[in-house]
Amino acid sequence: MKIPKLAYSLKNNLIFGLSLPVFIFLFAVLYNPSFTFGGEAMARFWQNLNWQLCIPIICAIVLVVTALSRTLLWLTTRKRRLSEFEYLIWQALEVIVYCLFSAMFLSLMMHRAYFAVLPATLIIGFSVVVFPYAIYWLYLERCERDQRIADAQKTIMEMRMGLQHEGPNAIKFIDEKGTVRLIVGADKVIAIESAGNYVNIVYDKSGTITRFSLRNTLKSIEEMCASHDIVKCHRSFLVNLHRIKLIQKSSDGFFAEMDIDGVKNIPISRFYASDLVSKIE
Repeated sequence: MKIPKLAYSLKNNLIFGLSLPVFIFLFAVLYNPSFTFGGEAMARFWQNLNWQLCIPIICAIVLVVTALSRTLLWLTTRKRRLSEFEYLIWQALEVIVYCLFSAMFLSLMMHRAYFAVLPATLIIGFSVVVFPYAIYWLYLERCERDQRIADAQKTIMEMRMGLQHEGPNAIKFIDEKGTVRLIVGADKVIAIESAGNYVNIVYDKSGTITRFSLRNTLKSIEEMCASHDIVKCHRSFLVNLHRIKLIQKSSDGFFAEMDIDGVKNIPISRFYASDLVSKIE
């Protein structure tokens, strides 16, 4: 089970923190349960309790604890995402904390021992809030699914437009899983650089130098580009033969100067230099 990204949103967490005490208040007002926790004596205390005073104060306790918890969650997850187990434990601890404070308040109101009130408070607390927590999670899941669908539709539309715009010479760049991530005309590609498990595709987008990072190997990309005169010039580079302005030789070796500003000279290994020059000629 993957935690939805929206679960880390400060806005969503604060909205939930405000909605939870409202739910508890409405639940307490509309529903009048018969309390049987702790025996008959305890049940009488629960039933005779001044709930008109207690409910707003308990809701205030829930509001403060939840707001602080959700703010801390947001700050914590800015640098590190929680695992499913950690997120579940966080929610449980959140409920336990405001149950502990609520039990402290109720024990003072009822003039009862704290640990005599605490078990019933925990049972009632978890029983009531399971509904808003479940609804909140389902809402996040729904939003996450809708966003994935929207992103997929957007990607499909962009790819279709790319194919129509770039024409038959368009190159479909796919990642290591075989998913098309970028479609660009072969004549727009300037160079491709290996960067660990990724390749950086440098291309001309309406006169602007654009770099696209793709998870794949340079060897796989070389095979995609073989029929478009985009060839290997270095162990870490592919270059578009038609975008080379001139080839320079220096004390450090050979370099290709490209026909567009903003792109650094592309290194050419001695192993590929003669073959590259012959193809340009």
